[in-house]
Amino acid sequence: MTKRILITGAAAGLGREVSLQLAAKGYQLALVDMNNDTLEALQSQLRSTYPDIKVMVEALDITDYEQVDLVFDKLAEQLGGLDIVFANAGVALGSDIGDADNFAGVRKTIEVNLLGTIACIDKAVSIFRKQGHGHIAVTSSLSAIRGTAGDGYGGYSASKSGVNRYMESLRAELLRDGLQNSITTGVLMPGHVATDMVMESDSFVVPLPTAARAIIKAIESRRRSVVISGLAWNIIRWLIPIIPTRILLPNK
Repeated sequence: MTKRILITGAAAGLGREVSLQLAAKGYQLALVDMNNDTLEALQSQLRSTYPDIKVMVEALDITDYEQVDLVFDKLAEQLGGLDIVFANAGVALGSDIGDADNFAGVRKTIEVNLLGTIACIDKAVSIFRKQGHGHIAVTSSLSAIRGTAGDGYGGYSASKSGVNRYMESLRAELLRDGLQNSITTGVLMPGHVATDMVMESDSFVVPLPTAARAIIKAIESRRRSVVISGLAWNIIRWLIPIIPTRILLPNK
């Protein structure tokens, strides 16, 4: 059976690369992003390359919560239902805590990464409960495990930690209701992936296609919690909580 997936933040970075790879696998795609021009260009590319699949797109700011509800319903109807929702959209804004310009960036980061993602999670679960099945995956981060110093790191880490806790509560509710096998959840925690958010000088950076393949594998196998990007980052995941803070500090 052909899989139907809705992806947020689909016009760039991981969202775009995952969309490209899933199109090659024959998935039916519902793609949303704030950047409508880039989104429509991606739709044209995919339809030209893979004429046998459906590629539906909608411009959406996930912090417009009423629009999340309407757009998800519209795309689900156009595809005849949804099997997977990949809540991927996110930002990383802000500076050092206490800087004059920090709060505005942190506020936007929390609104997008936490509240906007929660809006997407809630709507996806509502759809899945009605149709009786589905899988929801979210792009979290190893930053959810521990906060440290860095431009905007406080707000970003807080937002991703909140997403992780929300997904834990969702899984608990599904278990309570006996739906844990029909509606499944996945928290995807990339290491440093070669997107606009990561500096090229990062020695642990993982190529975008490699990270996207790992994400797709995790989604298709319905992994509940997984670190994307290979062995090194999986080891780092367990070290992060115990490493002294001074070692985690960025070089100046």
